Amino acid sequence: MTDGDQAGAEPERKDDAASPKSEIRETALGALRSISGHLKYAVDTLNWLSPILTAVATGLLVWVAIWQWIEMHSTDGTLRESLRAQIKSSELQLRAYLAMDAKAFELHCESCDPPDAPKIEKKSAFYRGNFIMVFVRNSGQTPAIDSYMHGSWKEMPFGATLPLDFKFPNIENNVLDDKGTVNPGDSIPGAEDLSSETIQMINRARKHQATIFFYGEIVFRDVFKKIRRTPFCRIYDPDIGDETLRFGDCPEHNSPAQDD
Repeated sequence: MTDGDQAGAEPERKDDAASPKSEIRETALGALRSISGHLKYAVDTLNWLSPILTAVATGLLVWVAIWQWIEMHSTDGTLRESLRAQIKSSELQLRAYLAMDAKAFELHCESCDPPDAPKIEKKSAFYRGNFIMVFVRNSGQTPAIDSYMHGSWKEMPFGATLPLDFKFPNIENNVLDDKGTVNPGDSIPGAEDLSSETIQMINRARKHQATIFFYGEIVFRDVFKKIRRTPFCRIYDPDIGDETLRFGDCPEHNSPAQDD
């Protein structure tokens, strides 16, 4: 090999001796480029559905990039906590929020005394005559996945409130219909059949012999794979003329926990 050839080979040996930090940096950049490419393809393909998808993809990309940077570079505990707070703030802006509005509850009770007039047409053998319908709305920016509700009834003497130490147990141990996805801005119904015992509770409430409560919670998974819970509690007031407003808020059990 000539001196000129040796001189030309020298830079190759320097490249081979690249520092571990450079290799890590290149690996991280390659991973981020790959993630960016996949997300860009998804956004370009699905952008016609909704501009929300663009915001979600961008937010998730930033989220992944920040955490990769932290895990590979940061040894500063204060910096880690600061970035965790920023990520949590982004999640709060992007996540789903499920709740009910004032007219979310509809009682259908053809076996009650007096009976409710049928509100839906009898079209099949699976027709329901005695049930409560609950409408849930997603006011967030991303879908709520595998969402479902469970509800229970509690009877108290007429005019009484729930005990201060009431734990809101899932007495019925049921789920209102099947799990489903609630997209941003959508409102979907869930229905729970009324047992014969519950029908008797409603009859006593209508005769001012009891005060009854319907309570439970909405459970769902957000796009960050976190399980969220929204509790609810309503007091049934049969004397209100607008039947869609007969379920008023209880003083408690209507606010999610801080992390939910």
